[in-house]
Amino acid sequence: MARPTKPGLDYSQIDTDFSRKELAMKVRRKFGLEGLAVLYETIVWINEGKGCYVECESVAAAAELFATTRLFDLNKCDWVESIFEFMLEIGFFDANALVQDKILTSEGIARRWFEAKKSGWESKKRPCPYALPESVRDYLRSLEKDFTPNPTKNTPNPTKNTPNPPVFTPNCHKVKESKVIKQTNKQTSAESSAEIPQASATPEPAVSANPIPDTEPTPFRSWPEADAEARGRENWHRARDLAKGSLFFRGISADLIDAAAVCLVHGWIGTGGLRNIQRKARDALDVYGSSGGRRGKANGWETVRDCVSLAIREQGIEPPAYSRKNPEPPPIKP
Repeated sequence: MARPTKPGLDYSQIDTDFSRKELAMKVRRKFGLEGLAVLYETIVWINEGKGCYVECESVAAAAELFATTRLFDLNKCDWVESIFEFMLEIGFFDANALVQDKILTSEGIARRWFEAKKSGWESKKRPCPYALPESVRDYLRSLEKDFTPNPTKNTPNPTKNTPNPPVFTPNCHKVKESKVIKQTNKQTSAESSAEIPQASATPEPAVSANPIPDTEPTPFRSWPEADAEARGRENWHRARDLAKGSLFFRGISADLIDAAAVCLVHGWIGTGGLRNIQRKARDALDVYGSSGGRRGKANGWETVRDCVSLAIREQGIEPPAYSRKNPEPPPIKP
């Protein structure tokens, strides 16, 4: 009989220099070698189960499950919870995935899982047979354009040719949704920029303010006009929360997060673009740490600043000056 497929891995994909990478070093400095051991065990825990994520209602619930099933010690629940919260804070886990899908995962975890599984699927000429959370599917779309995360039989209400629902207005009418996509495409080509690549060839309808029928968006002549317009939209606060959740780095200024939110509202940057900026910043940090400060960038917010400013300049608008005197407070821990 054919061996049944399973989402988990028989072997975890861990880089040989994993313990020397920036995020691992941060955990080690704060929690010592025991904290580093938790990182390794967490990856094995995830790979052995769902493969690229673990379901959880909260960080506390995940910590309790980990402490009881992996450490066999309930007394360590609070300690594990503090490590998991720190992993969320520094970006080892994706905070957006926790809020959106109630899972602990990251793009790196999903990428390593995908690379381990991909050869088997390719040899059988079929897509991934597992039903994956939306955030994981987004990671994989950015890794391989032809990847089909969920076959039709595993997807409720399959709509092969229907674009994804808008990020900020899940209940908007289909007619309005199509108009928003059309306006976004005419307004900017930043989504397809080589500097800020997107996760999918399909435009992400990030704008959700009520469009005026049969009218074209007015190009903004200056940053204050674009900023004021975005802040007046109903989706402003949600856009800002999303920008902060993806792009927060220690030392980042509040007005830089505001600028990223303005780009989201106007569709100059999509959710895939946010993830790519986040990945670029973390890669630059890793390069800086591994090269002893000779290459890369010492601060993640520097990469965020450059990418957000580029997206604004592509609209023919000069970006604002970002003041380090107004730092953005850290995100509230979930």
